[in-house]
Amino acid sequence: MNSPHAWKGLHETGGGLLIVAGVLYLLDFALLIVMGNPPSDGALLLKSIAPQTTFQITIIIFFVIDAILVPAAAVLYIVLREVNGTPAMIGGVVALVALTVDLVNSVVAYSLIGLGSSYAAATSEASKAAYAATAEFVLGVSYNIGTRFFMVLFSVAILITSAVMLKGSFGKIAGYLGLMAGVLGILGGLAGVIPLVILWPVWFLATGVKLYRLGRP
Repeated sequence: MNSPHAWKGLHETGGGLLIVAGVLYLLDFALLIVMGNPPSDGALLLKSIAPQTTFQITIIIFFVIDAILVPAAAVLYIVLREVNGTPAMIGGVVALVALTVDLVNSVVAYSLIGLGSSYAAATSEASKAAYAATAEFVLGVSYNIGTRFFMVLFSVAILITSAVMLKGSFGKIAGYLGLMAGVLGILGGLAGVIPLVILWPVWFLATGVKLYRLGRP
């Protein structure tokens, strides 16, 4: 890994993963806008999920993004540890914990699709009421707890990582952009306002492009 060729490949791989994650995040935001806010009522939620595939696609994309960001976070730590090892490690660990939480959260949210199908096929009001109550519980765990916790935790990771980036060869744009993305993400997580993470994909793109260019001759 100490050879110039290995470092070049590491930079390009990490940068490419971050760029893909940024593009997918923007795509998912567009899909979320199309779907609108999910109903808080369990029956209405399941009725809105059952006939469409947009919800399923959105959850799958979020799952793919998290899977992509796991190795990307590891690459960022490896690159930034030369600048300031301990904060870089803390930022990487916090990011990996946050992504693990969100991967589990995506699986929980995906279960709503099965509940929607079961609700549509149910023949008794008691069964429908049970499915609706379960959907409200799943939505509460996934959004009110899981998503908000992930937003705060991952934003903290972005803040720490960006602070380290300001001391290295990444330049000021990605670093300060990350600081803004982290602060807004923390506020959004605490307030339950998901759109406040809109700077996340912008930071992914800016950091990915910079990291990729660092690997070029």
